[in-house]
Amino acid sequence: MLASTVTILSASYRAAAWYNFCMSNRVDEDAQQLYLAHWRDLAQRSYRDGRPYFTMFLPQEDFFLAEKIASSCGVSCVAWGGAKDTDRVLFGFSPFPIAADIFPITCLTCRYPIDADVYHRDFLGALMACNLERKIIGDILISPGLAQIFVCQQAVPVILQELR
Repeated sequence: MLASTVTILSASYRAAAWYNFCMSNRVDEDAQQLYLAHWRDLAQRSYRDGRPYFTMFLPQEDFFLAEKIASSCGVSCVAWGGAKDTDRVLFGFSPFPIAADIFPITCLTCRYPIDADVYHRDFLGALMACNLERKIIGDILISPGLAQIFVCQQAVPVILQELR
């Protein structure tokens, strides 16, 4: 009796896991379609207005798709995260070449005692506690006694006010 109960629970568990997997992928597909539509809108506005438009922070891996959309709209797409080799970047859609200094990114520098046990998650947690969405926060680079946090410019006043 116990073996058949385990088998039924196992099959039921697999079915529930499969359903959750399918639903999460559906949500991911829906979210991806929204991102693609947003990027297309930014690229079209950039072409129409003759000025650059920027996304929030996104994974570097998505750049290929953004670049294809930009090209189809007659503009270029550049990715920049505030420093070389960052994982999270802003995409800039522009009808003309844009330099890194035009991206709306600010680097906040935090100093702390070298012997303190401070980690990436501590800084990210403090920023998330300020009710900031993850897409506002770029890479957080940690070295002994120093953290460099890349954020969207519009979030700087909130961060400075909340983390005093």
